[in-house]
Amino acid sequence: MSSVDQQGRTAPLTSGQMAMWLGAKFASPDTNFNLAEAIEIDGEIDPAIFLAAMRQVADEAEATRLSFTDTGHGPRQVVAPTFTGEIPYFDMSGESDPQAEAERWMRTDFTRNIDLARDQLWLSVLIRLAPDRHIWYHRSHHIVLDGFGGGLIARRFADVYSAMVANDAAVPEDSRLAPIAQLAEEEGAYRESGRFPRDRQY
Repeated sequence: MSSVDQQGRTAPLTSGQMAMWLGAKFASPDTNFNLAEAIEIDGEIDPAIFLAAMRQVADEAEATRLSFTDTGHGPRQVVAPTFTGEIPYFDMSGESDPQAEAERWMRTDFTRNIDLARDQLWLSVLIRLAPDRHIWYHRSHHIVLDGFGGGLIARRFADVYSAMVANDAAVPEDSRLAPIAQLAEEEGAYRESGRFPRDRQY
């Protein structure tokens, strides 16, 4: 068994991911491939439950656990068995200007150059500005998520967090996220369908 197999399951890239891989490989170092969203939360929340819900979603969503490696057969994506990255909680309420400090930190993270093989490609952070004011910041490299995928993760997180707050084990199933392999299967089926050549001709 190879070291990659021990670290997680590998899969080929979709055509969209391949375009992003090539873009990241040959772009200038200052090119930014990150997507991010900062959601302001007014009202008290339970940070411990928030972080626990976020970790559950990270264990469910394969996109949060991806890394990429260059092999003799081309680039492959590696799906880690569990999420082992950080989900930080920053209390900035003691700063003279918590909002400005939070914005400075998020801007610095968003403009980072992300290494597809070594860096954490998806990051979720809870920032406390005051007892009743927080920011949920989540950032990903565009190769693992687009805006639609980020919205699906946000919806799933809302369902899991709400269930945990209500102490309800029945988290809605309809917001579960599809595995990466399903995307490749759907793309393969589309390319073999009669629709693909018509779309390509158009």
